[in-house]
Amino acid sequence: MDVNTLIMIVETIGVPTLMCWILHKSNEKLNDRFMNYIDKMTDIVNNNTIALNKLSERISILEYTARNGKDVENVRSINLGK
Repeated sequence: MDVNTLIMIVETIGVPTLMCWILHKSNEKLNDRFMNYIDKMTDIVNNNTIALNKLSERISILEYTARNGKDVENVRSINLGK
């Protein structure tokens, strides 16, 4: 937007209306950035959930083998009571 267009807008609709429009545009950009941030955080939480589930499964396997004296390689197919 060039200076002449800005001056024309201010003369036509006034400073308060122009400021409302500027704040509205600023808020739209901020909202877009926030939604991108939320999407990234959702992906991070989902990836952490998957990692925690894998860790839980491995811990369960290790606990099972410790209790029953089994070989870890032969335990993967055993139902761990989930």
